[in-house]
Amino acid sequence: LSLEDCPYDPRYCVPFPGISFTAGTTAGIDNICLPSLTGDVSSALGTGISDQLNALGASNLTLGVFDAANSAVADVTKSLDVLAVVAFAGLVYGLVYMVLVRFFAKPAVWGAILLVLLLFAVAGLAALVRAQQCVGVVSAVQNATDYSLPLVLNTTDQAGSCSQHGGYAVQSSELRTAVQISGYALLVAAGLWLLLIICMCNRIRLAIAVNEVAAQFVQHNPQVLMVPLLQILVGAIWLCGWGVCAGFIISHVPTGYVPTGSFATEAEAAGNQTAAGACNSRWPAGFAYEDPANCEPGANGTAAKCWYCAPPRFMLDEKFAYAFFSLLWHNALLIAIGQCIIAGAVGAWFFAPRDKKAYQWVMCAATRNALFWNLGSLAFGSLVIAIVQFLKWVMRYLAQQAKVQKNRVAVLIFRAIACCLWCFEKCLKFLNKNA
Repeated sequence: LSLEDCPYDPRYCVPFPGISFTAGTTAGIDNICLPSLTGDVSSALGTGISDQLNALGASNLTLGVFDAANSAVADVTKSLDVLAVVAFAGLVYGLVYMVLVRFFAKPAVWGAILLVLLLFAVAGLAALVRAQQCVGVVSAVQNATDYSLPLVLNTTDQAGSCSQHGGYAVQSSELRTAVQISGYALLVAAGLWLLLIICMCNRIRLAIAVNEVAAQFVQHNPQVLMVPLLQILVGAIWLCGWGVCAGFIISHVPTGYVPTGSFATEAEAAGNQTAAGACNSRWPAGFAYEDPANCEPGANGTAAKCWYCAPPRFMLDEKFAYAFFSLLWHNALLIAIGQCIIAGAVGAWFFAPRDKKAYQWVMCAATRNALFWNLGSLAFGSLVIAIVQFLKWVMRYLAQQAKVQKNRVAVLIFRAIACCLWCFEKCLKFLNKNA
């Protein structure tokens, strides 16, 4: 195709031997390039087969393009009502949950805690019973409801009473041992859970009281529910704009990103299991292809150089690093502003006189304080978190570079550093949230 029909640099074009591309002439696909066989291949295959292959390629490509577009639009259209229903149901569920917490926090929390204890104990006992159960003998639950069916357990040796009933229900001795150990482990977990409940009893009561007060605050100030919704809306708008800009940045691959010369062997261009090639020596990696029609002669009678490098679809440079850092910073700042507004509103409401709690308007004052008096502190705290997050992603980027270079030791080192930075990030988020 001419440069007018295909306005791309030649370095982005990878040759397909025996195949050429022509512009579609059918209505609706006149701007789509369709594959067709070249004259040499057509003469070798015959006119009939060539025509069939050309028609098949054009029809498959056309159907694939339109099917993909129609499927995407149809999926979005069909799922709109489901998304709306799920969002509304989630909102209603959250409101109902807060009302229930307001009046039933104590029984709900204690019931959940005791239910976990009961599950540990029952599972442990069931595992012990199963490990000693004989073939054809009912379980403990069935035996408890029907006393005419005996429950026979082996309480003596490996060939004890179960030998009279055809052996164990669990035939493998190793599996029986594993089930028995699991039963004892579950009973130990039940004991530890009970000990934890006894030791943390006061903390549990405090948590219940905090949840009751939080539910009461939401009851008096329902407008606080708009804060996370506005955060999601603003974040989505910002992310859409950032995504468009980042797409333009990463799609610009410079000319010298991959070598423009030719190579004699595939190993030189694409590498092997232990070493990277010239085309994929860094991430994002390009790829190698062979072009026998444009081989370059080797020096001093060596093999012809028929392997070339094609650039990747995207790349990450300092421009994207700046854009990504701005995304992290703005995201952390948006979260911090929402936390500050809610914290300020809760503080003003909590210390208000009891008879004025239900009538005092605290959201406007909290929003004003966060945006006009504490924005600098919030921005600085967000900057610290963004720096740590950025360093974490830099380590992951370096780990990808080391992976491309087949350096497993460097991959493990960079991943370990990224894990440490992730832990440090969690600590900073906790301090920033409770500052």
